Amino acid sequence: MALQTIVSREVNPAHPSVVTVGRFESGTAANVIAGHARLTGTIRAQQPEVRLDLERSIRRVATAVGALHNAAIDVDLKTGTPAVINPPEMADLSRRSAAAVVGADRLGAMESANMGAEDFGYYSAQRPASYVRFGTATPEREFFPAHSSRFDFDERVMGIASAYFHRLALAAGEALLSGILPNRAT
Repeated sequence: MALQTIVSREVNPAHPSVVTVGRFESGTAANVIAGHARLTGTIRAQQPEVRLDLERSIRRVATAVGALHNAAIDVDLKTGTPAVINPPEMADLSRRSAAAVVGADRLGAMESANMGAEDFGYYSAQRPASYVRFGTATPEREFFPAHSSRFDFDERVMGIASAYFHRLALAAGEALLSGILPNRAT
């Protein structure tokens, strides 16, 4: 319970972040007090410094709760995927390329920060990048989110995606040649 207060009490509300305990394992019998428990969860933040603050807070809270209850608590934090960061110049390049393919009126912006974990964060940590989502919802099909067991990808979007990546490659090449984007290849 104490871990659940970290985000609400210690993180600036303008910095989206999550501390979740998603699993609690303890004991083997209903009539025996367990000698140990294991909690596992996830930490997510869009700024690396906020993530480090969350890790420090988890260690501090766990130590204090252990001392309060005369219990030994070991905290083992494994770094997960980094945040996906879309620098403005990359997001603009992606947006213009998409608009050239489908029209600006068919583009959508996320209403709020997405706190999902995405492996693409490893790429955006190394090079300027832009993470793009292609919508597949249509009026004639019931919509289910990507991680639903009922998700049904509409393959017709693949043609749009191919055209978008073609346009993006051309636009990125032009931007690199004109110096709008820095050439950071190593």
